[in-house]
Amino acid sequence: MLFRSSFKRPVLEDKGILITNPDAEEDLEEIIDRPVPNSPKWKLAAGMVWETDRWFASLDATLRPGTSGSLSVVDIKNDSRFLVNGRVGWKFTNNLELSLWTRNLTDQRYFHHYSPSAPGAYVGDPREFGITLEMNWGAQ
Repeated sequence: MLFRSSFKRPVLEDKGILITNPDAEEDLEEIIDRPVPNSPKWKLAAGMVWETDRWFASLDATLRPGTSGSLSVVDIKNDSRFLVNGRVGWKFTNNLELSLWTRNLTDQRYFHHYSPSAPGAYVGDPREFGITLEMNWGAQ
């Protein structure tokens, strides 16, 4: 049957869950009180920027607690992490600058997503360094 004439509104709507299949309501009752996967209850981020006429630098850090990795498998957890990124550079002219940057400065190792449906885990990026030459064509 393509349409149902006796559709009742699911009780899960008031908990922020969109029901697209009313028959799935019974399955959702089992997982409604579990944390949403990969969504921490809190996250702390801070950063700072320093500039002169020619030099600039920035540093930022993010602290994120471990999270649930799956709705269906309770004991899968994603790692907590504290990541630091930085950048330092030189402005040659109003529209040309060169910078050196790093991501994950402390080279923290972490898993950021486990997948029970597909064996394996996604590993966080290792420490990275780079050089950027940037030209802004619209600058005066």
